[in-house]
Amino acid sequence: MNILLSTLPEIYVSKEYLPPLGLSYVAAALEKGGHSVNIIDSHIEGFTIEELIKNIVHAGPDMLGLTGTCHNRFNVIRVIREVKQALPDITIVAGGVHFTITAEDALKCVPELDVIVIWEGEYTFLELADVLGNGKDFSSVKGIAYRTEDGEVVFTEPRPFIQNLDDLPMPAWHLLKLDKYQARLEGTYDERAIGVMSSRGCPCFCVFCSNSAWGRKSHRRRTPANFIDEVEFLHKKYGFNGFDFWDDTLTISKEHIYGICEEIHKRNLRIKWYARARVNTVTPEMLAVMKDAGCVAIAYGIESGSPKVLQAIKKNITLDQIKTMVKASADLGLVVKNCFMFSLPEEEKEDVLMTINLMRELKTYSPKVINPHGLTLIYPGTEFERLAKQQGLLPENFSWNTYTEFPKSRMYGLNKTIPFYEDKLTLEEVKSILRRELSSNKSFFRRAMKRLKRVRSLDDLASLFRSIR
Repeated sequence: MNILLSTLPEIYVSKEYLPPLGLSYVAAALEKGGHSVNIIDSHIEGFTIEELIKNIVHAGPDMLGLTGTCHNRFNVIRVIREVKQALPDITIVAGGVHFTITAEDALKCVPELDVIVIWEGEYTFLELADVLGNGKDFSSVKGIAYRTEDGEVVFTEPRPFIQNLDDLPMPAWHLLKLDKYQARLEGTYDERAIGVMSSRGCPCFCVFCSNSAWGRKSHRRRTPANFIDEVEFLHKKYGFNGFDFWDDTLTISKEHIYGICEEIHKRNLRIKWYARARVNTVTPEMLAVMKDAGCVAIAYGIESGSPKVLQAIKKNITLDQIKTMVKASADLGLVVKNCFMFSLPEEEKEDVLMTINLMRELKTYSPKVINPHGLTLIYPGTEFERLAKQQGLLPENFSWNTYTEFPKSRMYGLNKTIPFYEDKLTLEEVKSILRRELSSNKSFFRRAMKRLKRVRSLDDLASLFRSIR
């Protein structure tokens, strides 16, 4: 079959955009199965929605695969509708976390959408293409949802998660114009980066994250040798020196991360990389091993400085762990990105202030410590969604694929089609506290002077100015 996979135009700054890893994996599986595949990365091509639709129609594929997120879902739906109108015989397939979690709602709301691939797409999409190519009914394909002729939404037998990730073919990087991607690695200013992944899933159950819908048993890992085979290939074939390790939590297994570092040393790879971790899965010794193997930056999901709130969101970390591991990372010279959220369950004014004070303390550890923060949005499939419905923030029958705007989200510059979470404090109260506490000139200069005293190099100075811009 002639298959086209496509991303949607995104709002990212071009230099920050990384190649679409998920579609590249699906394309590789399809190619291995003997199908003709192409990928349109509409962002890197600079396409508008209208230009993307025009290019899809011009290509005239037998099957179109689109991946979508909660943020771009209505653009995906627009593309589906207009392409189906122009090419009525095409089979349109959607995938990704959003369409997986809202599959029944999406198929009811978007009659032009034919099939949704549930969770991992490589083997499911391949089997679907094989069945359709042979003119057979796809009701036997595991891991999909579709609509019958009488409009009933049917879920086929679930497809088990891929247990041996080493069995997957390497992503079809040759189908992308890799020379056009100019993202720079976190923690550097000159290393061109690409995203790679050594594991899938997350065993944690944070209430705000849709990963919890995957279930605890979904966390699987590639062998370190298999993973670094791909890194080495991208380094030598395409000249990438920077690697964004996209694992939700790279450090779940000590054996795994130590094995990755050993493989990097064994092959004498002069690369730099960025990792995401949890403060309760790293140690100072592990961080030193990671840095020695090329790690230059690490991100921690901290979310709050209040023990009460951390417990409410099922974060399972302590303030002592946060301070100890951020300090250990900073002392090694790593860029440390601590991610925080406001307007969380059980959060009151004193909890917001505790979080702000923790952010201030962490910044004193090093000029390379940065603390991005945001307001809490509700996503489908999360514990937040259930809480929001209990609290009346969302109606029980809320449709994620019927266009709805949320005035507060729009008012504060958030995605206007995604609801904002409120509990003890209103959005206005949270924003008022943040404006007052984070915009204080006196406290700003006091913190800046403390951090200037810790500057030891031009690189430290550059990191300091970049973090307070």
